[in-house]
Amino acid sequence: MQHSEKIKKDFENSWNEITSYFKESAILKNTEQLDLMINLIHEFKEKGYNSLVRAGTSLYFLQLTRARLHNGKYSIALKIAINDDNMFEVYKYDYDISNEKTGFICVNSVFENDTFNSWMSALIEEEIK
Repeated sequence: MQHSEKIKKDFENSWNEITSYFKESAILKNTEQLDLMINLIHEFKEKGYNSLVRAGTSLYFLQLTRARLHNGKYSIALKIAINDDNMFEVYKYDYDISNEKTGFICVNSVFENDTFNSWMSALIEEEIK
């Protein structure tokens, strides 16, 4: 298996693991939040992001990076949570700039938001580390 195929497979496996994590843990407050998160993960997979970025967790956040390995190095991270109003809160971290978040949006649909889409583009362009 080529190196790039191995990375792609590792990324895809991370999405399967994250789906199981959210389904099996009681981290989200209610069934509606769980359904929203699982549907969001499914949307990412449908759009092919599962072969381009690693999915992980940070407490109750879905975390997206280009880290080669779990707990690996990365510069950009997107963290997505669902708030009490069942809206997606998305935080952007660019660790080359700051250890604090560098962006925030709160939306009903992440893929219909231009800011989110630009953040995803920047994340995908990041070198895999």
